[in-house]
Amino acid sequence: GCVICFAFMLYNFSTQPLPFRADGEKYFLIALNPFVKDPAVTYIRYLRILLPLLTFFLSELTLRFFFLLNLQLEKYFVTMVWIWILNIGFYLWTCKTSLKLFRNYTSLPFLSFGLLVLNPILLISVSIGLTDPIFYAFIFNLLCSIKENKNSVFPYSVLAALARFDYSLFILPFLAYESYRRRNFKLFLLIPLMIITTLSIFLFFSHIFEISVISIILNFSSNNFSIFPLVGWIIGFRNATFFSKIFVSVLFCIIIFFFITFVLDLLYYHHPQDIDVFSLCLMTPLLFAGNPLTISYTSGLGRMISACPSTFCLPDKIEIYTGFSWISQNNKPVLILFFIISFVMVYGYFV
Repeated sequence: GCVICFAFMLYNFSTQPLPFRADGEKYFLIALNPFVKDPAVTYIRYLRILLPLLTFFLSELTLRFFFLLNLQLEKYFVTMVWIWILNIGFYLWTCKTSLKLFRNYTSLPFLSFGLLVLNPILLISVSIGLTDPIFYAFIFNLLCSIKENKNSVFPYSVLAALARFDYSLFILPFLAYESYRRRNFKLFLLIPLMIITTLSIFLFFSHIFEISVISIILNFSSNNFSIFPLVGWIIGFRNATFFSKIFVSVLFCIIIFFFITFVLDLLYYHHPQDIDVFSLCLMTPLLFAGNPLTISYTSGLGRMISACPSTFCLPDKIEIYTGFSWISQNNKPVLILFFIISFVMVYGYFV
């Protein structure tokens, strides 16, 4: 996975005017100076501040260190390298934590781990410098800490909110459910903690850039969500390219199959697993996706689905509820096939 990411990072660097593309370009521009508004970057990008902020401070320390050695480096280059290092590091951390997570929740942990490691959406997110890998790392560790009842839930929840405030707000119902189910008031405290963290980011940047918090929230909501379920999917599918239609269809099948297995878990086991409730909190808003561009480019949907651990446990659910055991008996061929598909998709995105 790291080899694929690094190869396409170098390819992008050698062929593009900026070392990153799409949304990654925006976070790169923020990382050059997070406290000055870049006209090419929308306000909402500044609210996913953790990766650009970490990159900025590490770049500044690196430049000062080399300055003491009477060596000069370009800030542009140092910032680019630190985004690469951080994203690959958080990708590896996500992979390590996911294996620990899957061992607790699925009978096919190796297969689920392989699907996550080779997930083309995750590999593209790492390669183009998005904030999703850092969010996945903290949110997967938060799930493990909740499972093990560790105090590390508090820093992980704050860091996840700093990494991606939108995804973090969607999981608040999960925290409420877990605090009630476990009778653990400590988990309930995470809800105001994450809300306060998010509001602090909003207020800080609205003060610096002199823009209303309400206008940011309303603009983000109106561009990304509809009050009617599936409307955005229908509009987006109609306007999408042929490749996007195929990919959107796959994503939609994953969502529908997840909801079917969730209901079956309730009927047969009377209570869903922790990661299923967590995934439910992220899957449900996807049904109300309202921006046709989000559907057309598919990356936003794919990144959100990739944050759901249950997505990678679906092979296990298929075997449980259908009796189809070919996947579990042929892990290696399945992973080789998925590797080929993943590489082709990443190659197609860049080349």
